Amino acid sequence: MMKPRNWALCASFLLFAAFSLFAKTIGTGTISVTSSVVGTEIFLDGISLGAAPVSQSAVPVGLHQVAAVRAGYRAERRIVTITESETTTVRFELAAASGTLEIRGLPPETPCEIEVAGIRASGNRIILPEGARTVRVRVFGYEDSTFIARITADRVTEVEAELTPVGFAVENLKVSRTAFNPENPAPYGSVKYLFSASAPGSGKITVLDDRGNAVRTIEVGPFAERRQAVDWDGRDDRGDPVPEGTYRARLDAVGRDGTKSRSGDATTRVDGKRPFPPEGGIFCPPESAALSSAGPRGTVSFGANARLSDGDFGSGMLANVGIAPNAEISCGADLGVIGGEPAIDATAAVKFSAVGGPVGRALVAGWTGRAVGTDELKDRAGLFFAPAAGGRLGAFGLGLSLPIAFGDAFGRFDDPYLTVGAAASIEAREGNLACAISGRIDSDRLDGPFAPAELWRIGVFSRYAIPRTFVTVAAGLGWKSAGGDGAPFAQGGFGVQF
Repeated sequence: MMKPRNWALCASFLLFAAFSLFAKTIGTGTISVTSSVVGTEIFLDGISLGAAPVSQSAVPVGLHQVAAVRAGYRAERRIVTITESETTTVRFELAAASGTLEIRGLPPETPCEIEVAGIRASGNRIILPEGARTVRVRVFGYEDSTFIARITADRVTEVEAELTPVGFAVENLKVSRTAFNPENPAPYGSVKYLFSASAPGSGKITVLDDRGNAVRTIEVGPFAERRQAVDWDGRDDRGDPVPEGTYRARLDAVGRDGTKSRSGDATTRVDGKRPFPPEGGIFCPPESAALSSAGPRGTVSFGANARLSDGDFGSGMLANVGIAPNAEISCGADLGVIGGEPAIDATAAVKFSAVGGPVGRALVAGWTGRAVGTDELKDRAGLFFAPAAGGRLGAFGLGLSLPIAFGDAFGRFDDPYLTVGAAASIEAREGNLACAISGRIDSDRLDGPFAPAELWRIGVFSRYAIPRTFVTVAAGLGWKSAGGDGAPFAQGGFGVQF
């Protein structure tokens, strides 16, 4: 006796044969099928046409069933009408077939993480595509468990956890920032020590100075999860800010079973001249370059701003990267409309600084110029060299700079000349807010009659560090003059430190 499935196949074959004979008298059309998923197999009246995209001609006019099938996706079927001598287009948008995996037998109130092909979920449940999946289960205090689970669409697949306790250890002690200033507001005035613990336990982080003396002991734990983080505010055990210098941290811990473990060393530098946020870009006016040190290595800051003055508009970006303990490089670009014409300006510079003592010293050198544009720069351009000095007294700071530039009005060297200038900035800060009054004056070209006030500007700038973030917003207003023509200017932007 024939099975129902065989009867269905015979009926489909006879139906297709009947349609083929009938098509000779009623006409045919064409069907074209596409799918959102590559490799989808297309069936017409139960007969495979191959993988989409696919077309089939000589299809009898009338009603037909089209199906799209792809492993891991929900199959779709449609009834379409074929019209004589026309092409019928069908598009399938397949949805992934998924089910739920549930891990049973986990220790109560213990953090658990399930990972499958880069998909992670906390807890004991995760939704996964249909099919065989390699699953990794991470439970705090136990070895990772890896197995293969077969997921069925629209069902819950239950798997019993097979867990083996792991030995206690702490490792990978790191520090979130390479340098910071404890006098700055949060988060610029502190660092985080990050490490991992394999099982429950507790311990302490000991912060040591460059002579090996312990200045701060921080209790950590009890550990309830793998990833751990603890803050250090740059102060010693008495609550006083530690002196400038390099500090290393060591982690000593004991597991619940009595096992001891150590991880270290994580090194950071306390820099009393480091502002919140760093210098450069929209963070501060350039006249205050000596109010903070450069670097340190690995520190990255990024700023973006916009400016408006006398009908001219510009926006730019600047990035600073620490390349040595007291050196950083900067590069930036500005795009705007100057004198009704598009303009692109570029800047590249390096900054060196001296740390320590009541007076900070810095040297900034580089090049700035106009890469595209017909109107000359309203500021000095070309190669520049600017020694600077500055210092702070409580909440106030004073910065001085003597910029020297060599180049033409576009920063090029077709007809170069030398100019000199002077700049100053007075800054005050309270908490997360800082304000500065700054000014700069530049001479005319030194190969002609001396004109000390050929270029000048003065302005008020402010910046605010958003609490619990490394984002700073800034704004400025002022007046600038070029060759006797003065105009107000306004600028604003934001910056991020990494």
